[in-house]
Amino acid sequence: MFKQVISSFFLLFILSPSAHAMPPFIGDDYSGKYVCKGNNANVGDYEVFVTLKLNILTSHDIYGIYDFSTESNNQATYTGHLLAKGRQFSMTFKLLNDKDDALSTGMGVFKKVGRGQWSFQQTYYEPDGSGGNFGNDQCTIRRLEKTAQKTLEKVQKRL
Repeated sequence: MFKQVISSFFLLFILSPSAHAMPPFIGDDYSGKYVCKGNNANVGDYEVFVTLKLNILTSHDIYGIYDFSTESNNQATYTGHLLAKGRQFSMTFKLLNDKDDALSTGMGVFKKVGRGQWSFQQTYYEPDGSGGNFGNDQCTIRRLEKTAQKTLEKVQKRL
C-alpha cells in the first residue's frame, strides 16, 4: 500500500504542469528605448519615451513578457507590463504616485522597420473621474549611434 501511495504521488508530481519547465522563448525581442508621439483628449499632442525590457524568466514559447516604463516631458512616469503574442500585444500600466492607483489598458501591434529595429502603434484607455480618456501612440525604437552600433556588432561577432 505504501509503495502505491508513493508511486501515485511520484506520478502526480511528474505529470503536474508546474513540474515541467516552460518551453524557451522563441519570439522576437522588442526590448529597447522608443520615442513615442501621441494624442489624447486630456493632453492633446505629446511626446514620451518608452523603455521595454524582456522578462526572460516569464517569457516562453511565442509569448514575450516585458517590463514597461514611460517618461514624459511633464515628469509623469508610468510603469507596467506588456504581453506580446507574435507582433500583437496588450499592456497594463499606471501612473506612479497616482492617488487613485488606477490601471490603464492598451493594445497594439509591432512592425519591423529595419534590421533589429521595431516600431509599434498602440491605443490605450486611461480611467479617470470624468469617464475615461482614450489615446494613441506611434513609437519608434531609438537607433544607436554609429560608434555604439559598430562596437555592438564587434562584440556580437566575438560571441
